[in-house]
Amino acid sequence: MEPPFRSLLYDRPDLYDLAFPDPSETLVGMCRQAFARHLPSLPTSLLDLGCGNGHHLELLSTSIAECWGVDLLESNIAYARSRGSSCRFQVGDMRTVRLGRSFDVVMCLGNALSYLLTDEDLGLGVATFGVHSRPGSLLILDLLNARCYLDGDGFRERVEGRVETPEFTAESVALHSLDRFTRRMKRTRTWRMPGQPDAVDTAE
Repeated sequence: MEPPFRSLLYDRPDLYDLAFPDPSETLVGMCRQAFARHLPSLPTSLLDLGCGNGHHLELLSTSIAECWGVDLLESNIAYARSRGSSCRFQVGDMRTVRLGRSFDVVMCLGNALSYLLTDEDLGLGVATFGVHSRPGSLLILDLLNARCYLDGDGFRERVEGRVETPEFTAESVALHSLDRFTRRMKRTRTWRMPGQPDAVDTAE
């Protein structure tokens, strides 16, 4: 499947953690708290659907024997494999991938689930969660709070940002449009980097 989005940070997954750093490992910490709260013992297997560049999975693999990551983008999977961790990574579509086994934990973090734009696609994604689970498996979904865009003050048509690290310096301008009837938001983000042509992201 050709991805219906484009992003500099997906083309260059080595830059993702520089643009969106999490030095306190907040998301991984929340996952570990969920394990302790909702599972009878520490998990021994975990599946991350939409694993991106594999960073979160690699951190979790220090205490989980079998960690599998699936992502739609070959660039993300190639980079995740290059890290040399013990995790298993493969290219796949979360609507159709079937690994032939179940896991103690199935998770889908970041914006991955938000790219399923129709009720049919969401149903297929949920079916994938189900076939890789068993009684007692824990499902962790990291969802955008769409209500803050639709009803609150969270929606902004223009968002400016800046990333400044020794490895990566860039300014970004993101323009958003919101169709309340179809419940879809579109984003076009332009990255400006010294000495390089502008890069344009598109997502819906």
